[in-house]
Amino acid sequence: PSPATAELMDFLIDRAVPAIMFFQGSAIESYFEHAVQAVKRGFVVGNHSFSHPLFHSIDIARAKTEISSTDVLIDKVYAAAGMPRRYRFFRFPYGDKGDNTMPTGKGDSAMTDHRRALQHILADLGYAQPQIGVDGGLYGSAGFAADNDWYWTYDCAEWVLSEPSAYPHFQIQTLSDVLARMDNPTPPQGWQRGTEGSPDIVLLHDHGYPLNAFKACIDRLVQRGVRFKSIK
Repeated sequence: PSPATAELMDFLIDRAVPAIMFFQGSAIESYFEHAVQAVKRGFVVGNHSFSHPLFHSIDIARAKTEISSTDVLIDKVYAAAGMPRRYRFFRFPYGDKGDNTMPTGKGDSAMTDHRRALQHILADLGYAQPQIGVDGGLYGSAGFAADNDWYWTYDCAEWVLSEPSAYPHFQIQTLSDVLARMDNPTPPQGWQRGTEGSPDIVLLHDHGYPLNAFKACIDRLVQRGVRFKSIK
């Protein structure tokens, strides 16, 4: 959560867009009430680690602490909201599942020992992703459909706007560039949205104010005929 989370939730509810909000534990500590309100307003709160590290660069002991300490905080959020916690969902920071590789669909299914150990930690803590039919394309060939964490099939890449010079390969400098990329069926550096009617997992971020990029991306997806569905 961030100072902008309340307005972000207002916008999503106005657009009838459900969402899983993957929160960092450190941010939950800073904006606990925003996390509680997310649960009360019908959103699912997921685990995004405590401090947002690159998981390939930390040892297993720290990785377990990053996940489990945030797990405890999320339990407290649901308790404060007076709601049962029905799901345990996790998303790795930066999509780094522990081996610092991006899927290409060419032999990605082989796991490193570190990545396998991280999957065991998630399983032991009760984490899993629901079976929603996202098992084709790169998601399937990379073996992600069988993992206990969430990945994504479509990255809006609005996060690049926070530091465009650090990610020149995305070819993004402005919000107009983000929206043009979303209209591109084969965008640079990113998975394209699936075929018509296919299930997809869309990635967007709460970077705090301003929310213009977040809102513009949601509206562009809706304009393109994307229908958002709840996992509940």
